[in-house]
Amino acid sequence: MPESMVQIQRWINSTNAGAGARLNIFFFPYTGECTSMFRQWQEYLPADVGTYFVHLPRRKYCISKPLHIQLDVVIQALGRMILPYLNRPFVFFGHSVGALVGFELARALRRQGLPQPAQLFLSSCPAPHQRSSHEAFRTFDVATLALDCPISVFGGIEDSHVRFEDLLAWRMYTNHSFFAHTFPGSHLFLHSTRHMLAVLLRRDLSKLLGDVSAENDYSQSGW
Repeated sequence: MPESMVQIQRWINSTNAGAGARLNIFFFPYTGECTSMFRQWQEYLPADVGTYFVHLPRRKYCISKPLHIQLDVVIQALGRMILPYLNRPFVFFGHSVGALVGFELARALRRQGLPQPAQLFLSSCPAPHQRSSHEAFRTFDVATLALDCPISVFGGIEDSHVRFEDLLAWRMYTNHSFFAHTFPGSHLFLHSTRHMLAVLLRRDLSKLLGDVSAENDYSQSGW
């Protein structure tokens, strides 16, 4: 087996993926950051949410190099890896480049006719077509990209790399509801405002869990 595929198999792990989980959340970190930053969030999340952490390859995944070639490889690999975890509803949470990875992975799943995220949570990342801040982002055809799941975006008020209008531009990438919220801090605001962000995340996850229960009751009713 090629070395690259061996490394790919190690990209996803979990510390809370018991059989009792009714909803999965996948965390995608920013470039060069390990997933330990998200592990501390588990204490804030509903107990029946399974948490998964995606370790992006640091050596080959660098924002200073042409991103779109490497991104295609990453998405293709993740699209295969995530298949065993699609047995229950799931959401993606990505920060910075990790947000773009989550969005592109959702698109890849849709192209293959596979289940899509129940919601996308995107943090400190401009909409793909906002190239002024991140030249590495590709130019996308927005008419073909709108997803059917809700999108929630978050940003730091003092972020010099991602403007609030860059966040708002994500609105056109969903045919569902859209939510934008800013927090005190810069591009890495989620470190200093972890509790505030986790409260919002818990609220949305709790709502999704309620929707999952309603769907199960409906399917069991025989209608």
